[in-house]
Amino acid sequence: MNISPWVYLGLPNLIRPYAIKYYTPDVNTIEGIVRCTGEAFGVQYEAIYSKNRSSRVALARHAAIKIIRDRLKITYTEMSKHLGKRHHATILHSYNQAEDLLKVYPPFKVKYEKAIELVEEQLKHTYRAHTCRRDLGYSPHSGV
Repeated sequence: MNISPWVYLGLPNLIRPYAIKYYTPDVNTIEGIVRCTGEAFGVQYEAIYSKNRSSRVALARHAAIKIIRDRLKITYTEMSKHLGKRHHATILHSYNQAEDLLKVYPPFKVKYEKAIELVEEQLKHTYRAHTCRRDLGYSPHSGV
């Protein structure tokens, strides 16, 4: 997954919103956070939604659930509907597992922090892309 294809300054201003919409995960949604977490943990984001219980996928799922809960403030029931129709108690357990793993398992903490960095990077790039770039000669009324 290419994280930031729209940063290329040679991209015309009229095309840039389409690149943002179609090529970048929206980290204000569950799917966007799951994509960033999958990238950080080295698993396909579809596997996080699946019933796969391998340790790599389970750790990525724990991290994604913790990030979603902390960032979006979505209820466990709502998350369970989006993440493979699991029971809300499973989501709660996964959140608690992530908190415990952050305290005692350094490899998980490193990957979790990488996922947080990717989410922050997406927020930063999305914010930049939606603001006017006057330093590049762009203004909303110039037609460029």
